[in-house]
Amino acid sequence: MEKNSYQKLEDFILTESFRAYVLGKDEKAIEFWNAWIAENQGLKDEFERAKLVLSVLLHSNKQVVSVDKKEALTDLLEKIKNTEGSVKQQKVKFSPSVWLRIAAIFVLIISVSIASMYLFKPKSQSDTAEYQIIVPIGEKSQLILPDGTHVWINSGSRFVYPAKYSAENRTVYLEGEAYFDVTKKNGMPFVVNTKDVKIKVLGTAFNVKGYASDKTVETTVVRGLVKVESVADNTKAIFVKPDEKAIYIKQNQHIAISEKSSPKSSTKISSKMNESIGSILVVKANPEPITCWKDQLLVFNDETFEDMVVKMERWYDIKINIADPKLKNERFNGKFVHNETVYQVLEAIKLTMPIRYNLKNNEINITQK
Repeated sequence: MEKNSYQKLEDFILTESFRAYVLGKDEKAIEFWNAWIAENQGLKDEFERAKLVLSVLLHSNKQVVSVDKKEALTDLLEKIKNTEGSVKQQKVKFSPSVWLRIAAIFVLIISVSIASMYLFKPKSQSDTAEYQIIVPIGEKSQLILPDGTHVWINSGSRFVYPAKYSAENRTVYLEGEAYFDVTKKNGMPFVVNTKDVKIKVLGTAFNVKGYASDKTVETTVVRGLVKVESVADNTKAIFVKPDEKAIYIKQNQHIAISEKSSPKSSTKISSKMNESIGSILVVKANPEPITCWKDQLLVFNDETFEDMVVKMERWYDIKINIADPKLKNERFNGKFVHNETVYQVLEAIKLTMPIRYNLKNNEINITQK
């Protein structure tokens, strides 16, 4: 922790140890911040403001929130007003500029996970503002956009959207994974931009998975019709129907489209991908397990152990090392529905796979028996 890196209200609120300090559940955090404020009395007012605002937010139990700026700000101000009277400390007076800063950072109340960070970032003095949502590894979040579109955001993802849509379309940006249930709006397209592909819809439900470390970008359609095109070459586009998945392969900039063959079938990029029509490669797949993460279900559907480890690292926010390369291609089926710990999951995997594991330096190391 850097003791001299905190100057503004947002510096405190967006710091994990400060949140732990306000919650009063971390002795090291409490010791650090008590020592910090003793050495930085000149920043006491800003420190107290941050404590008050964060206390309100941390005790807000909203699961899904509207992102209407006026409504969200009014709700926040009312919560702070009601809280001020019961706070056992000297009241802090807020100037108009402070309220503007609070509105800028917290126009969205934290949803699902308090660790998710919401930032308001004006593009310029006269241009439209935009919001950025960062969901840390091991957390998930969800929100409702101004048009009524519901978005679930998976761990380790970044989602950006405008405070006000343009007259032509509703454009958002995703880095990571999210599930969209898009509301139709007067024929205005809803566009999801990623680094590699652009997804355009009118009203539909679909999942996009495009982490920077992944070799593919996958778009799975649950309802409606989705157009997926390559950013590198927008002539490489495909329409994807329900129970189909479009797979963009980053290395050779191909788009594959896979269909749901049966409830128990698995999604594999196999030799069948050589059967190509232009830039479109066709394989069979089952998209059903793909979207279950938004319902807090951890599912492995005939996945390689290497892919399973990547999913578990994001799910549990822990580093997992596979010491034996032979284990990476082992496959596993499993469904975990009761918020099992990573160790419970590994114990279940041990029943069918020859593995042993140990924890060292906050990392799980897996070897073959």
